[in-house]
Amino acid sequence: RIETTDIAIKKNTGILLLQNEVPEEINLLASAKAVKEGSQVWLNAAPARKINKELLNNLDVIIINRLEAQYYGDLFVSDESNHILKIFTLGSEGIEVHFPYNKQECYPAYSIDVQSTHGAGDMFVGALAANYLKYNNFSAALQYAQAAAAVKVSRNPNNRLSIGEKEVSRFLQEQ
Repeated sequence: RIETTDIAIKKNTGILLLQNEVPEEINLLASAKAVKEGSQVWLNAAPARKINKELLNNLDVIIINRLEAQYYGDLFVSDESNHILKIFTLGSEGIEVHFPYNKQECYPAYSIDVQSTHGAGDMFVGALAANYLKYNNFSAALQYAQAAAAVKVSRNPNNRLSIGEKEVSRFLQEQ
């Protein structure tokens, strides 16, 4: 059994990024500790699975792709999730952002030639968190994350391991 004392979260971490590939017990313990330390808690809700109400209460941001959104159904339009910023990734249709208490924005996808979509979600989520922490501008971080995912999926799968800030910035400048 894992205890909260087994989970180290540095003060001023900023964001604890969780995913559903980690056992729910660990996500719950880590999120509770992060909330106590003043960090935001973000969940990449992949793969889709039931989300404990206590974990839901600890979340600030949840990222859900089109398939997961079908699984979760009405969970993210319920009163118990009104406090959560929800990002729905829709592939070639872009992203839909549902801010707390029903404000919504849409961001179109970049037009690219797709080689493979494998890993696009992980690239998007990591780039979003990193860029948001660096510049603290959510709209710009969303655009950056979309660009990072676009660069990833437009490359041959054998040539994707070294995508960095320079490549993403260059892609954004060319748009």
